Amino acid sequence: MPIEGKRYLRARKLLSDVTAQLEALGMQYHLEGGTLLGLVRDGDLIPWDDDLDISLSSELAEAFVKRAAWPLRLRGWRVSVHRFERDGVGWKSGQIRIIKIRNRRWIFLRGSLCLDVFPKYQVGQDVFWTAKKKVMRAPARFYQGCGWISFHDRKLAIPLAHEEYLSLKYGDWRTPVRQWNCAVNEGTVVGDL
Repeated sequence: MPIEGKRYLRARKLLSDVTAQLEALGMQYHLEGGTLLGLVRDGDLIPWDDDLDISLSSELAEAFVKRAAWPLRLRGWRVSVHRFERDGVGWKSGQIRIIKIRNRRWIFLRGSLCLDVFPKYQVGQDVFWTAKKKVMRAPARFYQGCGWISFHDRKLAIPLAHEEYLSLKYGDWRTPVRQWNCAVNEGTVVGDL
């Protein structure tokens, strides 16, 4: 479901609530995927993108769940944690694979709006993460420090050398592509999960 109208306003609130919570806890994060692409290329969220994406180091993932999940739930968001079922490149079984933060639909049901938090696992000079049952890899230098981008009344963290990072992920990232599947099209895919 595309991000537009009331959904767009909820998406902005979700991104603001999560990044504000990370900043209040002193946890470094970066915008990721289509969220980063839209804000850098268009200055806004991509209308046809169906989710939001951020990343943080794997060392912060457990602390984020312990310290940020409850405050986000009090704000009305649904937080779920998905863990690895077996060891992989840089991670062990039981470590966090992805954190999904969604709007609530009624009291117990999850809504269609989602923000994915991708823990990045560093191995040597690279970081690894997973999405859609694929293993992704990028140079760790993109995540050592951050730049900033303005979005409405906020400054949000983006990877260093973000244009180079977007080129790695998307190739010609300046040209909008409506049909995109990170498991097939993304330049960071290195194998199956």
